[in-house]
Amino acid sequence: FNSFFRARQAKQVSNNSSDAWSSLFRLSSLFRLFFVPQCPFCQEPQQSDNICAKCFKSVSFLTSACIKCQEPFEYHIPGVYVCEKCSKQDLMFFDQMHCAMKYNEVIKNLIVRFKNQHDFSLANLFAKWIINRVDASCVFENDVILVPVPLYKNRLIKRGYNQSLLLVKQLSKLTNLKYTNVLERTRDTNSQATKTIAQRADNVKNAFALRNKYHGFVRGKKFVIVDD
Repeated sequence: FNSFFRARQAKQVSNNSSDAWSSLFRLSSLFRLFFVPQCPFCQEPQQSDNICAKCFKSVSFLTSACIKCQEPFEYHIPGVYVCEKCSKQDLMFFDQMHCAMKYNEVIKNLIVRFKNQHDFSLANLFAKWIINRVDASCVFENDVILVPVPLYKNRLIKRGYNQSLLLVKQLSKLTNLKYTNVLERTRDTNSQATKTIAQRADNVKNAFALRNKYHGFVRGKKFVIVDD
């Protein structure tokens, strides 16, 4: 399966075809017709593809948090949206950030499965969680364009898919918003997993660029950049 999908992905990299992704989700839907849905974390059978009630208790959704770093507020003061730390930094290059849930072992394992173990069914679950988190904040306005964080071409061919693109496609499907690949990865980067915030910033510095053909397209538009 991996060899087949990588071959399909290599073809997609060269001609920007979306046929592989469409086939993938059709295949996923076909499997659901013949197999009992399972909780994506504990694998226990249940009536839907959502997380079961037992595992759901281990998921902590963010509610009141700083719109720049998503650090939860200990207590929320009406009209205050940025924490004290972020208020002292120059973070004007983006308007706001939203994370669907707190990072814990349950979420970590789900992301690893989605990102590294080809569990594509999680794209729909994650997309629903993101929408539930940010819908009230007017992030998904009608004129917003969704943008996936790109992978470097060698890593894309090796992995076989871009998990951020899968997530964006599900968000687009659920919100009817358009998406486009306006960004490109100009170089490969090391894993961010064990790095500090400063090291992460340095690791991805100058690693992304606007694709040449989109320089005129982006002017005056609003974008939501989506990453896992």
